[in-house]
Amino acid sequence: MMNIRPTHTHEIPQIAAIHEQTATVAYAHIFPNQPFPHAETLARWQRFPGQILVAEVENVLVGFVAFDAEELHALYVLPEYQGQGIGRRLLAAAGAVSALWVLKENHAARCFYAAHGWAPDGTERVAFGVVEMRYQHPAIHEHCQMILQSVALVEQISALVGTTSYIWGGLTLDVYAGRLLRKHDDIDYLTVNLCELREAFTQQFATAGCTVSTVANGDPVVRGTGIKLHLGQLMVDGRARWVHNPNAPDGVLEFPATWLALEASTLYNQTVHVVKPELEYVLKCRPDLLNPQWTPRPKDVTAKAALEKMLYAEKVEVQDLFTQVCVGEHKLLA
Repeated sequence: MMNIRPTHTHEIPQIAAIHEQTATVAYAHIFPNQPFPHAETLARWQRFPGQILVAEVENVLVGFVAFDAEELHALYVLPEYQGQGIGRRLLAAAGAVSALWVLKENHAARCFYAAHGWAPDGTERVAFGVVEMRYQHPAIHEHCQMILQSVALVEQISALVGTTSYIWGGLTLDVYAGRLLRKHDDIDYLTVNLCELREAFTQQFATAGCTVSTVANGDPVVRGTGIKLHLGQLMVDGRARWVHNPNAPDGVLEFPATWLALEASTLYNQTVHVVKPELEYVLKCRPDLLNPQWTPRPKDVTAKAALEKMLYAEKVEVQDLFTQVCVGEHKLLA
């Protein structure tokens, strides 16, 4: 069974070894009779500021992918493990990275990326005495731009009407990571004093060419950016009160206002506001608080595990979070 996970510092020499073993075979026709740069490769991965994920088969590292918010920097799978879908899984794990460089004469790699929707954008450069081509994934790039334009619009309009809208739900992990991890068809928000400001929001979104409709619980839904935007009603007075179903006695979720991040975060170069992992973790553990019929999906389980890891790293006692939440008039204990 194959597992993909973040690398550990002590595994960097193994990362460099995988790089060497794979590149020696893949680039034999490009750099014939040239010694592999061992020391430079090890130093590169020791200094790498982005993220490295490894593919592990039966406790053996067999491949890795290295990337940052803008670019995929490397993807290598040991020759004896190629053709088993490991490269595809590593590429998918890199998320919504939309650019990479590949050696022009590395035809196997170019075919691999082309099969997964990547194409050269016409930009070339010379590296190590040979030509590299820049590849982009048009669909990922376009989707990323739609996300950034959508969150920019919400931030702009929220500031214009004098309030703050906090991202919650699926996009939060992306914001925490500072880059898109997967595709998103909608973005959920909690907007402070939305009830009083609804008319102003509607007017501003209409001016921006969007349409605003109302869903069953009274929340406005905005369309027109290519991404559906759902604004939830939030009141903050000492504690935060989220009115997600005004017609039900348990339709108000109350939680600490400190679970709303006062300082803005950055998604690529766009400023956004987002709820903290504490609220996201409670909602991932107890989706029935918002929807009793909700069945967790695989991506919800993955998100819960990621949030739990983040909270443990911050030394947050996750079981204590539930005692800080009230549903209607009742405190949530577990």
